[in-house]
Amino acid sequence: MTGLVSVIVPVYNVEKTLVRCVESILNQTYKSLDIILVDDGSTDQSPEICDDLARKHSIIRTFHKENEGLGPTRNYGIKKAIGEYIYHCDSDDWLDNNLIEKCVHAIRDSDAVLFGYTIYTEKGNELIKYEKVFAEDEFLVGKERIRGFFTRQFGNYFLVESVCNKLWRKSFIIDNALFVPDFRRSQDVAYSFFVFDRLSKLVVLGDCMYNYVIRPGNLNKGRSFQETIDTRYRIYKISLEFYEKWGVLSNDERIKLTNRAAEVFVNFTTHAIAVKYKREWRDIVRFIFDNDDYSSVLSSYRGASRFIKSFRFSYKIRSSVLLKAISEIHHIISKFGKNI
Repeated sequence: MTGLVSVIVPVYNVEKTLVRCVESILNQTYKSLDIILVDDGSTDQSPEICDDLARKHSIIRTFHKENEGLGPTRNYGIKKAIGEYIYHCDSDDWLDNNLIEKCVHAIRDSDAVLFGYTIYTEKGNELIKYEKVFAEDEFLVGKERIRGFFTRQFGNYFLVESVCNKLWRKSFIIDNALFVPDFRRSQDVAYSFFVFDRLSKLVVLGDCMYNYVIRPGNLNKGRSFQETIDTRYRIYKISLEFYEKWGVLSNDERIKLTNRAAEVFVNFTTHAIAVKYKREWRDIVRFIFDNDDYSSVLSSYRGASRFIKSFRFSYKIRSSVLLKAISEIHHIISKFGKNI
């Protein structure tokens, strides 16, 4: 169907935000829409809300399946899409009302449109505007230019890594078999490498049209600490592989990628100790440093001491358990010595 946009919304236990999200899609100035709600085995009232929305609006289709995680849920939506274009929207966020119209108008013969977004944080029941993330308007032709854009922006608040700030031509996704990896966390980051590897034409819009909400306490939610670290290490290895494939893996770039992976390790480790696994902090620390792959990443990290200190301050937690854990992490990292 020419011009039809399939909007895929993964749904999992989002009864408080789902209606706001869907209403922002229904209120789009662009009306040729196919809205796909994929319930990933929710245990709250989300399934009933999905069904009710589908009854009220003929352009909404609801599907229910067993819980598999975000990657398989996005892929399920891609397979059900009937539009010429595909757009992914997370169910706890919302869209500006002209987002889809601007993207369809801009895409021309390109594979995708990338645009900016606004980050909000929650404080009680209030949403606080935190940051605008965007790049300047640009039309990129050729894989070399597109990959250069990716490597310059990689790590810029997920501007290139997120799927929610891009409109895709469906034929590009299907013809290249670009389905989201089956990771329980950070699948968008891994996915971004595969899609940018295949892109040959990309439109960049500087407008911030998506509204992304960061919620405290979501870190590691529903996932084991070990699974989170394993996944982030896999993404680190993927980043090295693609940078090398693209011919941009200089020593400086390797250091940047390694530093980023190490920061994530320390980030998740400190959070796990401070919030989720206070009594198991010794096991958490040892899990990181008894693994040669993970410890090698940390041994190359030049900012470990500064990062740990800043992270402790940002959490503003002064429990003896956390302080002992951070001291232990700092002590073990410091043994690697020369680069810290």
